[in-house]
Parts: sequence; C-alpha cells; structure tokens
Amino acid sequence: MVRDLVPGTWPGGPDADTDAALLARFLDGRDDEAFEALVRRHGPMVAGVCRRSLHNPADAADAFQAVFLVLLNKAATVRRTGSLGSWLYGVACRVAWKMRAAAARRARHERTHAEMTRALEQDTSPYPGNETDALVPVLDAELSRLPEKYRAVLVLCFLEGKTHTEAARALGWPPGSVAKRVTRGLDLLRARLVSRGIAPAAAAGMLGTATEGMSREAVAAVREAAGLCLAGRPLSGAVSTRAFATYRAVMRDLLVGQVMGFATVAVLVGVLAVGAVTLLAPARAAPPVPAAAAPEPGEAPSVDEDGDPLPDGAVHRFGTLRLRHGATITSIAYSANGRFIVSGSWDNIVRVWDASNGKSLRDIHPQDGWILSVAVTADGRRVAAGGDQRSKKVRILDVGSGNTLATLEGHEAAVRAVAFSPDGKQVVSLSEDGTARVWDPDGGTELVKVTVGNKRPGFFQYAGVTFAPGGKTFVTAYGGAAVGEWDVETGKSVRTYEREGCRFHSVGYAPDGKHVVAGDANGQVCVWAAGTGVFEHQVRGQDATAHSVAFAPDSKTFAAGYGVLIEPQRYWSSGEVTLWDTKSGSLVRRFTDHAGPVTSIAFAPNGGALAAASQNGILVWNPADGTPLLRSAGHQSNVHGVGFVAADRAVTCGADRVVRLWNVGSGKLVKEIGDGQACAYALATVPDRGLFVWGGLDGAVHLGTADGAEVRKFTGAEGTTTTVALAADGRTVAAGGVDKIVRLWDAETGKLLRTLDGSTTWIRSVGFSPDGKLMAAGGTDGKVRVWAAATGKLVRNLHGHSSDVFNVVFSPDGRTLATAGRDDTVRLWEVSSGQPRWEFNNPTTARAAVTFSPDGRTLVTSSGGQNRGVRLWDLTSGRELCKVWGHRGYVTAVAFSPDGKRVMTASDDSCSLVWDVAALKATAPPAPSNEVVEAAAAAAWADLLGPNAARAFRAREVLVASPKFSVGKAKEVLHAVSGADANKVKELIAKLDDDRFDVREAATAALEKLGEVAEAQLREAVEKAPSAEVELRATRILKKSDTPDSPERTRQARAMELLELIGDADARTVLRDLAKGAPQATITREAAAALRRLGER
Repeated sequence: MVRDLVPGTWPGGPDADTDAALLARFLDGRDDEAFEALVRRHGPMVAGVCRRSLHNPADAADAFQAVFLVLLNKAATVRRTGSLGSWLYGVACRVAWKMRAAAARRARHERTHAEMTRALEQDTSPYPGNETDALVPVLDAELSRLPEKYRAVLVLCFLEGKTHTEAARALGWPPGSVAKRVTRGLDLLRARLVSRGIAPAAAAGMLGTATEGMSREAVAAVREAAGLCLAGRPLSGAVSTRAFATYRAVMRDLLVGQVMGFATVAVLVGVLAVGAVTLLAPARAAPPVPAAAAPEPGEAPSVDEDGDPLPDGAVHRFGTLRLRHGATITSIAYSANGRFIVSGSWDNIVRVWDASNGKSLRDIHPQDGWILSVAVTADGRRVAAGGDQRSKKVRILDVGSGNTLATLEGHEAAVRAVAFSPDGKQVVSLSEDGTARVWDPDGGTELVKVTVGNKRPGFFQYAGVTFAPGGKTFVTAYGGAAVGEWDVETGKSVRTYEREGCRFHSVGYAPDGKHVVAGDANGQVCVWAAGTGVFEHQVRGQDATAHSVAFAPDSKTFAAGYGVLIEPQRYWSSGEVTLWDTKSGSLVRRFTDHAGPVTSIAFAPNGGALAAASQNGILVWNPADGTPLLRSAGHQSNVHGVGFVAADRAVTCGADRVVRLWNVGSGKLVKEIGDGQACAYALATVPDRGLFVWGGLDGAVHLGTADGAEVRKFTGAEGTTTTVALAADGRTVAAGGVDKIVRLWDAETGKLLRTLDGSTTWIRSVGFSPDGKLMAAGGTDGKVRVWAAATGKLVRNLHGHSSDVFNVVFSPDGRTLATAGRDDTVRLWEVSSGQPRWEFNNPTTARAAVTFSPDGRTLVTSSGGQNRGVRLWDLTSGRELCKVWGHRGYVTAVAFSPDGKRVMTASDDSCSLVWDVAALKATAPPAPSNEVVEAAAAAAWADLLGPNAARAFRAREVLVASPKFSVGKAKEVLHAVSGADANKVKELIAKLDDDRFDVREAATAALEKLGEVAEAQLREAVEKAPSAEVELRATRILKKSDTPDSPERTRQARAMELLELIGDADARTVLRDLAKGAPQATITREAAAALRRLGER
C-alpha cells in the first residue's frame, strides 16, 4: 500500500524551530522571516496539492498564494493545532476545490447550451486529462477527510518526508504511536479509495507529482510582486484577482475575521516569492520505502460497511451512523436545494446530513440542552434551533462552520417550533410559554410578540409554526381547537382555522398558498382553504397524535406523521406516515416501517423524497411509489441487547421489532428473525450451547438457535418483558418484567417450572449463576434479590443501589455478582456472604451495563454522558485499564465473546460495536510495581480470611504479588473431598424411614454431614417419595443446602479464587489435586472449572 501510494518523499530536513515556535515568532514579533521559513517548509506539499488538482499552471499558482493568505489570517488559531502541515493540506484541498468549481463555471458559461449538455453527459471536469488526472482530486479529497490524527501523520511522513521520530516530535506524540497510526491511516485511506471504486494500485504515482515546482513564469511574477512590496510601491498585480477572490471565499467558509488589508498582504507576497523559488529545486531521490506488512488474519478493518471510520479499537460496526442520532430526533428540515437534511435531537446536537447518501456533514453542539425544533434558510446557510426548558433560546447557527451567529432570548419556556421566512430575513418561534415571536435573525432583535395560548410547559407538548408562501403571515398550532394566522409586521390576528373538538399540534401551509392543514392529538388532520378559513375536509391515519404535517412541493398531496409518546404499550408500534390527496382527502399511501413515534416529516424540495424522524433515526422514501431510500442492513432504532451465540456468530435485538444475526468475522448481516410485531427489550445467550432467548413489549419470550431458527415460545407474563436469562446448560429460561414476577420455564418442553415472588417493583434484570443453582434479579426499587433456582426459596436481599438495577451478572466462577444501576454505580457482591466487595463509580452511566470476561479477570462497564462507550477494569487490583468512546447514544448492553478476545456493545444510536480487547488493553497505563514484604502478605492473608468481604477483595492484589506465600497458605485451607459410597448413601436414606427415632436422627445427621456429596440421591428420594417421613427429612436436608454458605465455605471460595488469579505452576498443581476429589463436591467442581479457565482441558 505504501509503495503504491507514496513512491517518493519530500526534500528537505528538519528545521531548528517547530511550527508552533515559528508561528509565535511571526505573530508576536511580526517576524516575516519566520513566516518565510514556514512557506519553505510546507510550500512543496501545498504546491503538490495545487498542481495535482489544478492542471492549469496559472490556477495552481493562484491557489498556492491563496492557501498562504488563509494561513496568514488564521495563524493565531492555527498555532494551537498539533500539525500545521495537516491543516495546510486541508486548506489546499479546499482552495483547489474552489478553483476547480470556478473553472467549471467559466467553462459552462463559455459553451453553447448544446455543447454544455454534451459535456455534462460525458465529463463534468474542466480539466481534460488521463485517468490518473481524474483520480487525483479523489485521492486528495479522501486524504483530507481522514480523522486528524491519521491525516496529520500521513501528511508529515509521506508528503513532507519526516521520519517517524521527527513526526512524533512535531505532533507531540510518543514515538511508538506514529507507526501504529501510519498503518491505521493507510488502511483507512485504502478503504476509502476502494469505497469510491478505486484500487490502491491505481493511485500509484499520484502523490509523487507533488515534487514538481511552480513554473518559472509564475515564480518570476511572484518575485516581481515582492519587489514592488519591498520598494513601497502599489501592489497592482502582486496577487492575482482570482487568488485573492478564492482566499476570500475560503475565509467566508471558515468564518474567521475580516479580510486582511493589502498592507499585510504585502508582507506575505515577499515571503511567497521566496517560497515559490524553493519549489524549483529538484527533488532528492527518495529512499526505498518498505512494503506494507501483510495484514494478520482477521485484522480489524478501519471503516464500517458504509465506509465511515470506526473508533480506535473497534473492528466492526453492526448498523450505520448515517441519519442516526443518539437519542430521539425531534425535528428535521431539508435545505432548499435538497442537498442536505438538518435534524435536532434530545442528544443536544444539530446534525447536517448529505441527503444523497445520509452521511454526516457536520455536528453542531449548542451545549445548553435538547434541540426541540430546527429550520433552514432558503439559501441553506443558516439553521434556527429551538432549545428546551433549560435553554429557552433560539440559536442561529452557521451550517458551514457550526458557529452560533445569533442567540434569540426572551421566551420563558421551551421553544417547540421555529420557521424562517421565505427571504430568510425573519424567523418565528413558538414556545411553551404561550407566545410566538418574530425575530431579526441577524441582530437578534425581537420584532413582534403574539400570545397564542396559555403557558403549558410539558414534556410531550408538541406545537407547530410556519410562514405563508409570501412571508407576510405565519400560522400557529398550539394545542387548541383553532389554528391562528398572524400578520408578521404587526402581530395582529388575520384569521383562524377552526374545528370543534380538536387539539391541533402541527400545521402546514401549501406552497401554492391555497390550503392550510393541521394535525390534532386524536389523529384527525383537517384541511381548510387558505385566505378564507373555510373548512374543506378531514382525514385520519390512526388513533395517535399527528405530530407533524407537510405539503408536497406541488401542493397536490400532504403527509402526516403519527405517534403515541406517553403510553409505553403503544410507543414503539404507533409510528406511521400517511400521504393524502389535498383536494379529495383520499388516502394515497401509508408508510409504516417505523421503530417508534414519528415526530417530524419533511419533503425534499423536488418532491422526490419524503423523510420522517422516528425515535433516533431518519427514514426516507420515494413518495411516488413508497420505495425506501437510504436503507442500511442494521437496526433502525435503539439496540437493547447484544450477545455472542457462537464463536463466529453474534445476535442483536432492538426497538425496531427485529432480531438480527451477524457474522463476527466479516461483520455481515446473516439473518433477520422474529415476527416484527413487538419491540425486543431483552436478550441473553449461551454460546457453548448455540442458544439465545429474547423478549419484549408483548411479554412473550422466544428461544432461538445460532442458525436463526426459533424453536420455542414461552408465554404467561402480563405486560412487557424487560429482562431474560438462560442457564449455562441451556435447560432453563428465566424472564421478568412489569408484572413484578420472575418466571422459570423448562427450555425443552416450554413448561412453566416455578415463579419467584418477593419483588414489589418491576423486574429490570435477571441472571443465573454459572452452575444454575442461583437466580438473581434487580428491580426498580434498587434491591437485588437472590433465589435458589431449584426451589424458589429467597436466599437473600442485597441493598446498596438507590435506583433501578439494570444489570445483574455472575462472574464465571460464580463467586461474585456484579450489579449496575441508574445511580451511576457498579457494585460487586460476594455471593457466599452477600457482602459488598467493591464499588466502581461510573459517572453518568444512566442505563448501566456490565459483564465479566470469560476468565473473570476483567470487568467491562458502560459509560454514558457526552462520552458514550465502555471502561475496562482489572479485577485483581480494581484498577481502570482504559476508556473507549465511540457511540452516539447511551450504551445499553455489553457482552464478551467466548474466547474473551472481543467485546460487543449495544447503544441507543442503533449500532453495535465489536471491539478488539487486546487493542483496548494495549492503551492501559503500566501497572504499578508491587514489591510485597512478608509482613504485608501475612496481613493481607488475614484480611482474605476475615469477615469483611471488601477488605478481602482488596487483599488479593497483595497476595497475587506474593505467589509462593499465597499458594502455601491456600493449601492449608483447601482439601480434596473424598467421595461417598453410593450404597452407603442409599442405606442412610433408607434409615430415614426406620421405625426407631434415634436411627432416623442419626441417618439425618450423617446425610447432612455428607452434604452435596449425597445431594443427587436425596433429590431422587424426594421425587420417588417412598414414604412421607423420607420425603420430609430429605427435603429438610436439601433446604439446608440452599441456605447461605458458612463462613468456612466463604474462606475456601476466596482461597480457590486466589489460586486461579495466581495461575502459576504451583497454583495449578494445587488445583489439579483438588479436582481429583469427589465429583459431586463443590471444591472439586470449582477446581476443575478454574483449570479450564486457565486453559487446561
């Protein structure tokens, strides 16, 4: 890849001063020699971009000058940037694009209409050339779009000839990170080129042309201009008209200060002359570039299926980022030219999307609350964004830069709707404070205030406002039985559009000015004649609020978007868009493929697309035939559950009522399953058995296999199922939900085995212990309840969380229970004692998720807030290993692969990410050294065996650092259990029915002493029940085994856990000896399981 893309490097060695130092000298001391040094350093790279993109030498010379004019103006900002070369590369690409666009316009004006038509059909480029000429702009464009950390290092190493050491010094990075990011950057560039249909080999030699200098004529012209400047003479012709015009256009795009005066430009012209002369020097021969290392099998790709970058450490994205927010989208709007869509969301972000492919063009963060409404000016340059109750503002945002141009303040509550006048000179806002206000969007002045109703702040209080086509009036819908039309200049009422019994929340004005349409809370959509207010007819899509209405550009049809926001049972299934004939009111088409309520709709200006916001995604159709546009293979809304159902197979479920199976190796969708009728809230998998279960809104629970077959359905729950679990042996299914009951079914027969009572609140989470003996459940009251799964006996309550417990999961060895709650904590509990072991403060988890690695040594927790991803923790020390961000929405679920090499996350942004665990851990800071003296180890051992579970947990780190001491102590606590003769147990059970009381008592005591060694035969005796006495005594003995473990058993469990954590040869020897004991004994089974987790079979 490196050979194909970069046949040579730039001449020149490292300068004494860094870019930052030179910029500081220029800015603080007005040192023109410092700026000259920057031009000399980066000029060859800039010239290369200009020459490759602009084959006309005159245009290339103009572009070269324009780039450095921009630098001169932006220098105060750029000196805080890590890589000036990367920044200049981006500016050069932008300038070249501007020059190419201008050249294209000139070419079109110079052609006749027929010639232009032929040219557009054959070639839109004003620069005829060979195939490589056409590919060059694509290469530069894709390189300029790389994330900064990859673009910066590629520009330095391959376009400016820096060594890895020099690049690390320039960027302030550790030297070791440069090679890694070069490799990732080249992978990302390769993938981007392939997605554009260009083989990397086709790009061979493109960047090599960068060493060509400017023409001698161009250099002479610049030198002449420099001479004029130094002599103090007028600058006529010093900088070409096109260069200066291009510079100004780019500055407008970047929204920096005023165009600099000609006196400042004079300084630059002299510098440009020196810099341009250096470009005539022939390039040194480039040293041979080593071939790129062949990728390892299964190496993580750096982009997803859409070609969008993956976060560091991620290997796959199941789903898409395109047209997706991280939370509910409240409002959408098309630009007048139809090229982009703007959306606002509860995630506090305004996003600008490419309407042709759904790709994100810009994210704008007002930073003061949810975005409840958006509108776009006719020229597409500005967006108005209405804020929630915290903000109460309307912000005027620049689409190109994301900057806030004006803030409109005055409302006393959330701003539910905004609209621009057709000429963009006014903006109207409608607030929950009961007022509509007209503003000057440039100066931020309030022009008119109209009272449309009472102040009604409400979480789901939708409202609508829009201008009439001429811009002289606007109409409002504010929950009443009438839509008001108001004069823009005076604020006086012009007319009302009324319908008795309705409560209107949305309104639209036909582009031809002939009709007004409004949607109400009960699904009615009414149509009136504009100008007269005469009611014509009404239509109804469904029994749900019409949150949004919109006319098609030709005014012949209108659409309405429906949804129920406050009824959980209908929320996910209520979304619908209907298309109606304006004149007759007849239904044209229904669009029902929504994952939640439809909150906003918009037609493309040409009428060729209809977009609808539903939950956190935007769906787009062709309204003429209902064909979906811009669809992805992933979920259309929140992903609620993820898991691995086999080594190479993952499963996800979500709000779009579909369960999806994925190939983990390729990242491809394998199959979609489910009846599509109910939102899936919960998922659990057992990869060793190739099974998974899911449940959701309708209360039903389904059992599926790794090949996508649904083999059984379990019913009986009343209301939504919020959580499910599957025992490790695949034999028992559990589920809980809003009816406050945990149900257990036989997976083979579907028979209900038992219900686990005791909860007084909704069940949020359930989980089996690895041996299937215990069932834990978390509720909305913050309590965690633990039952004996076989009998339904409540073993204990765990108190600690203050709110909903969203996750309960046992460690692989069954000794620890992890719980995660809405209270921003993840807690570890000792199963044998019920005591807390550790607490991880996990700020802004909101909807927490947690899981253990298969070896039990690492814990993964979700993170919320503005940084949404996961954190990895070392469970020996409690130390945080790393944080990784990459989701736009809250992370709702996490799961490890069976081999522990991958971790998967689910999010409200409709995506699941698969992460490389080794890559994540590689970023962890080095662990502190633990030099332990014998006295400290002895004290830690006392803590390990002591009554305090938290101190025992902390003691493990010291004891792991003293393996010889710890293994010796563990041998004193742990002893292999001898097996019991089956015939002897049989005889003792028979004596439970002896006529003599003392014999029955002695047999009972002997069986209690044998404990779990006799458990299987005791259960058989209960089932066969030869007599009431045997059944009674055997049941009593078994119930004792369901009680919490004794202090001695707790100490044994801690010692066993310590041996596994140490895992050296001596520890394994002890574990092997213990594994030779009675097969029924807990110590025997735990020792064998520990050896398996350590890699022994």
